[in-house]
Amino acid sequence: MRTSSACFAPGFEKITHNIAELTRDAEDLDIHFAGGALMHPGAAKVADDYLGHPVSTSPNAQLNTRVGIARAAR
Repeated sequence: MRTSSACFAPGFEKITHNIAELTRDAEDLDIHFAGGALMHPGAAKVADDYLGHPVSTSPNAQLNTRVGIARAAR
């Protein structure tokens, strides 16, 4: 049986491919997923594997403000 992450992996990979294209020559930038389907457990791992460098997410989509992200980083 496939997990839901496995079912969503092709979509996450497509999004990650687009991110890679948009950030070409800026591979040193941190990738942080915020909100939407990318908050699904496993999305960051799929993207991390695809890109070959760490991808992070907020623990809660409601923390996607500067203050929320800063507080979550502690």
